[in-house]
Amino acid sequence: MRVSEVKIQLSVPLNLGIKVTLYVRLRWRLCPFKKIEKHIPKEGTIVDIGCGYGLLANLLVLRSSKREVMGKDLSVKRISIAQKTTNNRKRIQFKYMNALDLQTRKYNAIVMSDFLHHIDYGAQEQLLVHCYQKLLPGGLLIIEEVDNKPF
Repeated sequence: MRVSEVKIQLSVPLNLGIKVTLYVRLRWRLCPFKKIEKHIPKEGTIVDIGCGYGLLANLLVLRSSKREVMGKDLSVKRISIAQKTTNNRKRIQFKYMNALDLQTRKYNAIVMSDFLHHIDYGAQEQLLVHCYQKLLPGGLLIIEEVDNKPF
């Protein structure tokens, strides 16, 4: 998928400003979203923790009509923009919230993409334990994280 196709499919508003537009384009090119998507169950409830502008969450819901995807983030601005990308699709939602406040229900998969490095190690451990407890039997916890090598 090219960036222009993603913008059309995700219904990303064109009035995001130059910084956000450049960030979204760069993030789409640098992050292995398509590779991550291949490992996510084709059906069930998926949570995208640290979803940002909603690129991965939108891709997940667009690639399978049997997925319900929830994006969670602590940035009001990013959640606000992500909410505008849903094009009124019912199987996707974005919510401002702390991942430790996930509902009592269980999930088929929880994914974190370039998120953990934003929190300290103690919080990382607490979050990972919490996420594990929120998975259905056989559920997946998928973590993709940045590294400083190679640059």
